[in-house]
Amino acid sequence: MPSPSPEPTRDPEVPAADGSLRLRMKPSTDSMKHAGYVDGAWWPHTRDLARELPTLFAGLSGRLGTIERMAYRITEWKPAARRITSDGHTVRLGGFNHQGADTIDVSSTSGIRVTLLVIPPDTESADAQHITETAATTGNLDPVAALLVPAGTRSTKDGRKVTAGRRDVRMPSQRQR
Repeated sequence: MPSPSPEPTRDPEVPAADGSLRLRMKPSTDSMKHAGYVDGAWWPHTRDLARELPTLFAGLSGRLGTIERMAYRITEWKPAARRITSDGHTVRLGGFNHQGADTIDVSSTSGIRVTLLVIPPDTESADAQHITETAATTGNLDPVAALLVPAGTRSTKDGRKVTAGRRDVRMPSQRQR
């Protein structure tokens, strides 16, 4: 009989792009007041919240309990409904211009809130794995911009590079000329 798979929020590896949850959290023993800029990292497969959130919320519910709301930067995602159902409960989604770039905030009915670094879906696997591990390291205090460019640049799947210090995380083909 195969052994049960590890809890998604504690899995040390970033799974392959097969629709699985690619999430890693700092240990829950870390004081949330002193956990740094982010409480973990999430590497979604797409920019479609309707497709991505059910799996994310299922993975977070063991740690947070019932998910109540999620805030995201509206310009970084495809248009989304204001509410979705997760595990039989309604979750309110809020898209804001002032939400931190490359982050989401997830809140539970018990008052727990976590901030997750969002690794762009087109990030190369090796880069995403390094970012995920770094963001989830106990005591890591790196700001979001530093986490997303761990080696000075980050590679996209098609080989293009995004240089350190850029806050516009859109790829060159997406920028207006």
